[in-house]
Amino acid sequence: MNNYETKRQEILEKMDTIKQMEHGRLSEEYREREVDGRIHRTGPYYKHQVWRDGKNVTTRVKAAEVAPLREGIEGMDRFKQLSSDFVAATVAMTHSQSEEMPGKKNDR
Repeated sequence: MNNYETKRQEILEKMDTIKQMEHGRLSEEYREREVDGRIHRTGPYYKHQVWRDGKNVTTRVKAAEVAPLREGIEGMDRFKQLSSDFVAATVAMTHSQSEEMPGKKNDR
């Protein structure tokens, strides 16, 4: 197994360890209001934003649901990065194989 094949296999093994994936982004927001001349900050409040059917859909998320959702989003981000790495390794492997093959000779 050459270096590129080893790299590709390592990437696939890392992909296999990802057990949760979720599309979108999770954001925190805080609200401020004035009570008796003092500013009170409440929150965080969580929003999950995702593109569906060409639209940005926002959903409020309960605090208890934040950790698994965040883990799923991080899993998706990690998977996308590994996918990009896999493509890069495959392209590099393809180029190295092309360089190893002798060029076509012109008989003309």
